[in-house]
Amino acid sequence: MQNSGTGNNLLAVAYGNNTFVAIGQNNTILTSPNGVNWTPYTFNNSISDLTYGNNEFVAVGSNGAIYTSFNGTSWTAETPPTSNNLNAVIYAGNQFVAVGDQGTILTSTDGEHWQPQGQNLTTLNLNSVTYGNGEFVVAGGIPYHGGVIIDWNSTSGWQVATTQVAVLTSVNYGNGQFVAVGTNYSNQGYVYTSSDGVHWSNQVITEPDTQFNSVAYGNNTFVVIGSAIFTSTSPSNAAQWIERTVPQFNFLHGVIYADNQFVAVGDGGTILTSPDGKTWTQQNALNRSLVSVAYGGNYFVTVSSDDYIFISHNGDQWSGNQLAGNFQGVTYVDNQFVAVGDGGTILTSPDGVNWTTQTPPTSLNLNGVAYGNNIFVGVGGELGYGNVIVASPDGVHWVKLAEATTPYLGDVAYGNNMFVAVGNFGTILTAP
Repeated sequence: MQNSGTGNNLLAVAYGNNTFVAIGQNNTILTSPNGVNWTPYTFNNSISDLTYGNNEFVAVGSNGAIYTSFNGTSWTAETPPTSNNLNAVIYAGNQFVAVGDQGTILTSTDGEHWQPQGQNLTTLNLNSVTYGNGEFVVAGGIPYHGGVIIDWNSTSGWQVATTQVAVLTSVNYGNGQFVAVGTNYSNQGYVYTSSDGVHWSNQVITEPDTQFNSVAYGNNTFVVIGSAIFTSTSPSNAAQWIERTVPQFNFLHGVIYADNQFVAVGDGGTILTSPDGKTWTQQNALNRSLVSVAYGGNYFVTVSSDDYIFISHNGDQWSGNQLAGNFQGVTYVDNQFVAVGDGGTILTSPDGVNWTTQTPPTSLNLNGVAYGNNIFVGVGGELGYGNVIVASPDGVHWVKLAEATTPYLGDVAYGNNMFVAVGNFGTILTAP
C-alpha cells in the first residue's frame, strides 16, 4: 500500500501524459509520476470524477463544475451549460461524455465546449457512464424512485434503454447471457436479462411476497433463490420461470452450481442440494445464517454472516471453524478461495481450511467477489455511504478502484469478456 499524503477518501483515478491523477473528497487532487510518490493539491470545488482523453484530463463535480488540465497540476475552470451536479465523465468514441443529476448528459469533443444531450429523457440522477461496442450506456436512479439505463448509438441517438424499480442483489452469466435478480419495495421479484450487459429486459414474478437474493447457472438451467426457488424453462429462455416445490426451508441467500449439482444456502444454516434445480434435498442444517457458497479443489465452501466458514467434500457432510469477518461472499479461482465481508474483510485460502487475512483497501462492507481477465474484483458499500469497488491480481494485494456516493453494490459476475455489478435501486455497472 502506497502513502497518498492525504487522509481524505479518494474517489477516482486516471492516467495520461505519464502522470497518475487521483481526486477525492474535500476538494482533494493528487498527482504521481509512478503511482508510488504522490503530491497533493486542492481544487476550488468538490470533484466527483475525472478521465483522460484527447491529450488532457477532464474533471467534473458539484454545481456543474468542469475542469481541464494537460499535466494534472494546472487546471482551468470551463464554462458548463448546467448548474446540476456532475457525477461521472468518460472519454470514448472521440468525445467526452459527462452525466449528472436530474438527467444531465453533456458531450464535448475538446473538454472546453460542452453541449447538453438527451434532454427530457429522465429526471433521475445519472451516476455512471460506460462505452462499448460503439455505444454509450448511462445508469442512475434515486432511492425510492427507481433506476434508469440510457443508451446512445449512432443510429438511434440518446434513448432510455430501460427503467428499473428493483433493488438488484445478484448477477450471473451462462449460455451467452447475463441474468440479474432483485426485489422491489412491494416485495416482488424481478429478473433482468441481457446478452451484452448493455441492453436489458426484465420479467416480474407475479407471485406475492417473492424476494430474490441470488442466481446461478448449471445443467442448462438458471436457478434463482430467495424466499422461494425458481428455474428457467429452458437454457435459452430466461424470460419464463417456474416455481419449484422444495422441502421446508428458511430464507435463502446464496446458490452455486458445481460438482454436477446446485447447492443453496440460507438462514438457520439451511443447505439444499439439487442435481437439476427441480428436485431438492435438505441437508443437515449448520445453525448459522449462510450467505454465499463456492466450489473448488474438490470442496464446497460456504460462509456465514456471523464469522463462520464451513467446508464439505460432497455437499452433505460439513465441518467448520470460526473466523472474524461477518462474511458476505466467497468464490474460488486460480487455485484459491477468496472470501469477503463486512468492514472490508478479505480472506484467502488454498484449501478452505487454512485462511489468511489480507489487508483491505477499504473499510466499507464487501458483498460480492468475482474473477475474470486475470483479476479479482470485489464490490460492496453501505447504506448512507455509497459503493466501493476493489481489485487484485492475486487475491492478496488489493487496491480500491472506485468509491462513490451512489447506491451500494450487492454482487458482481464476469462473463462475455466483461464484469457486471448490480446493486441497490436498480444499479447496473459494466466494465471490461
